[in-house]
Amino acid sequence: MRAEALDGRARDGNNPRESRTLMTDLAALERDLLGQVEGAPDEAALEALRVSALGKKGAVSDLLKTLGAMTPDERKE
Repeated sequence: MRAEALDGRARDGNNPRESRTLMTDLAALERDLLGQVEGAPDEAALEALRVSALGKKGAVSDLLKTLGAMTPDERKE
């Protein structure tokens, strides 16, 4: 089964570059989310951000799905 990155590219988990790409995606996602948290005007905006990031179909959940396609060594990274 293939997983997709945040940018929609398919991943097969067999490419060592993919684990580095995952870390880059994770770092970019972290920067983006922290910026959105800092810019949130109120509690309702923070709650909407929490759901969009951590919800069942959120950005973090999508990124974590790519772990299943990685080898155990790539997951350790």
